[in-house]
Amino acid sequence: MIPDFPDTDEAVVDYLTGCLAEDFPDATVGVMVPETWRQGQDPPHVLVATDMVTETHAWQRPGAAAMEATVRITAWSGTLMDAKHLARVAHTHLMHFPGRPALGVTADIDPMVRAPIATFTAVLTFRPTIAS
Repeated sequence: MIPDFPDTDEAVVDYLTGCLAEDFPDATVGVMVPETWRQGQDPPHVLVATDMVTETHAWQRPGAAAMEATVRITAWSGTLMDAKHLARVAHTHLMHFPGRPALGVTADIDPMVRAPIATFTAVLTFRPTIAS
């Protein structure tokens, strides 16, 4: 079998879904905001968007191949404080992915749907794995 890098969106969605389940059991995580999501009526949602995947290789060290992806996380919730809290918890978890911060958590009202959001950017490192 040949090692391959994971799908970055899928890896982050799966990781955050597991990490956030204890603190936010009703929260959903995905690459799109559900079309029917309504502020105050639906559970919090974490939007995952990855971009600019860069492969880096260190052939002199076996197993050193890595890939980095810039990941933008946007937390949607019923209140601005809840959105910020959800984003901060997600940010903390992604620093253990392993990752490093790019832009810290900021909060605002989404101008399109007038819902509270909080967002941040992180750079995550992915390693190839062998699919089972």
